[in-house]
Amino acid sequence: MLRERTALVSVFLCFVCVLARPPQTTARTKRCQTQDIIQRVQILMNAAPTQSLDGRQYTPTVLNYEQNCPKTTLNCFADELKVLIDEWGVHVCSDCSKLDLKVKKLANTNKPESPACGPCEVMPEEDAVKFLQDLITTLQLMNSKCPETARHVVLFFRELLTSPEHK
Repeated sequence: MLRERTALVSVFLCFVCVLARPPQTTARTKRCQTQDIIQRVQILMNAAPTQSLDGRQYTPTVLNYEQNCPKTTLNCFADELKVLIDEWGVHVCSDCSKLDLKVKKLANTNKPESPACGPCEVMPEEDAVKFLQDLITTLQLMNSKCPETARHVVLFFRELLTSPEHK
């Protein structure tokens, strides 16, 4: 009887240790942490009407991201975001001063790509609003491809389909 309790306690302690272990952060999970960046970019979007919109940024698109150039696309967004924040000043969004670094860090979670992706300067120049919209769209695409997001969508539809109103 004592042996069974000892074995049970050992199994329980192992289980607790496994649960207490911090989750491993991989490049894939880092790519899935875009929600904070999206919120900060939306703050910039809201500030756009009050700012001078004379400048134009090189603006990659979701298509650039999807065509095997995610690192180049995100690095371009980061570089142009820095220019935009410098032009508008930090007063627009105090949390946005290091937003370009967060996007760069996100870019570095991707593998190196072919030179065919091209430099940022070959992207079309767009106004700040279009630039920020395309950045949000790209980040949302990244977020939608995360396993956690997909799981939430599946659970949402499963709950929707099994709800009493749907039957």
